[in-house]
Formats: sequence, structure tokens, C-alpha cells
Amino acid sequence: MKQKEFVPLPEERWPEPHQALQLNWPEQFFHHIYTNYRHRGFRLSPFGTVLIGSYLNATGLDDFPPGEFWMHRFFPPLFSEELDAMQEHFGFELPQEFKEWYSFSNGGWFYAGHLNPYGWMNERFGVFAVGTGLWSIREPNHRMRQRGAPEHLWFFGSYDLRYGRNWLYLDRETGLIHQAVDEDDWTPRATWPSLRACFEEAAATLDTYWNERGVRIKPWEGEMEYRALMEERARLRQEERERQRLERNRRRREAYRRKKAEEAARSGRAASEGGDTGQEQERPERGSRKKKGDRKQKGKGRK
Repeated sequence: MKQKEFVPLPEERWPEPHQALQLNWPEQFFHHIYTNYRHRGFRLSPFGTVLIGSYLNATGLDDFPPGEFWMHRFFPPLFSEELDAMQEHFGFELPQEFKEWYSFSNGGWFYAGHLNPYGWMNERFGVFAVGTGLWSIREPNHRMRQRGAPEHLWFFGSYDLRYGRNWLYLDRETGLIHQAVDEDDWTPRATWPSLRACFEEAAATLDTYWNERGVRIKPWEGEMEYRALMEERARLRQEERERQRLERNRRRREAYRRKKAEEAARSGRAASEGGDTGQEQERPERGSRKKKGDRKQKGKGRK
């Protein structure tokens, strides 16, 4: 069955951005996303989230069910008081490019979550964030912080081309942006001189994973190996369950044989003991028991 193309409503169409405008780097990143994915549609949610690039998951490669799904999400920006509260909470002043980003979008969710800067959660964003892809920036720095990570490392998001989560973090001593090996190892896997360079390279790389229809056309790094590993684990679990089932059945059969053997041994001992004493248990012949009526007749005769 042919998938129905998503066509935005006329009132949802945005005007072309003016090329002569002087855009800062977050606006340039937005312009790149909007220019390349607006043909898939765009919307503005009631809360103010900009949704760009609805795509149909027709390949089955993603973990999401088939249907309409938004690839890119720009969240409402932080107010200056909220940005100050965020810096006060972490105890240091953010670099200028981070201030520019959070003043443009409080976090973000791009390329179906494979580039995911986290946001500052407060009362304004708390209820809204459920199911939107907005992750709290507190999580990787407190509850989910990697064990042994130095204090000068500040985790602010994730960027991955494979299954798993590769943290993005700022080294406050050097000002460099690093990508961690995985969620359990903060060793740098890649390094960028700035947040802008990180986002631009990530966008250039992730653009090659989808075609113009919004369908992912190539697997992530290690995806096929991951799927093969999952299939192997499922096969081993099935074999282990079958082995346990056969073992339970074997134990039941052995217990049943032991029980029968013990019963046969007890009956054999009882027969041998009866033969040694010379006493034979005689069964009464059928019909030898006197009936109750006969006893009554004899009793009457005595009287």
C-alpha cells in the first residue's frame, strides 16, 4: 500500500527567510534544517515548539512505529532569568555560544533524536516536556553522571550515529566540545573547537542518512551488528529455556522412577517378612460373611 505524502496546510506555510538578514549561528542552524526539510511539512505546537520534517518510517529500521513523525524540534527559548538560574545551579557561567543557543531554543531534538542537546527543566517546561524529546540537562550531570568523570566536564546532550548514547560534554578547562565513547565511558571519541562546529558537522553527516522523502536509507554504525547480537542473545535465551525445560522433565521422570522403585521395595520386604513367620493372610471367601438378616433370625430362635 502506497504511503500518503504529508502536505502542510496553507496557513502552516512559512515565508522564505530573507537571504540578506544577518543571522547568528543558532538561526543559521535553524535555516539549514528549515531549508532542507520544510518540504516534509512544519508546524508550530500550542506550546511554541517548531516541528519540521514529518517523515514516514517505511523501512522498519527505526525503533518507532510507522506513521507521521517529526524529525526536528526547536523548543521555546529560555528567558534571561531562567538562563541565570541555570548557570547558578551548575555554578559557572556558560560560554557565549551556549547562551546564544539557549536564548534561541531550550535544548532541541534533531534528526530523529540522534542530535539531542538537553534543556533546562523548570515549572514552565515540566508538564510540556512529557513525550516531546526534551531531556533535562540535570540528568547527565547528577543522577546519570558517569562515575569518575572530572568535575570540569559538563554534559549537555548526545550525538550518536549508532545504537547507544554518546554524550556530548564541554571541557570547561579547555573550552573544547567532546563526544564520549558511550554512556559509560567519557573518553573523547571526537572533538570540536566550538558548539557551532559540532552542530554543523553533525548536521552535514546526518543529512546523508535520509532521502528527500524522509526515509532513512542506510543503517547506523553498528546497527546490523547490534541486531545480529540481539538475535544471537534471543537464540541463546531460547536454547537455555529449552534446556531448563528438558532438565525439569528429566528430574520429574527420575523422581517418578525412584518413587516406584521404593514402593516395589517396600512391598517386597513386606512379602518376605510375611513368609518368614509362616503366617499367611487368608482372604475370606466370597459370600462367607453372614448377612444381617440371618443373624436376626438366629437371635429370634434362641428366644
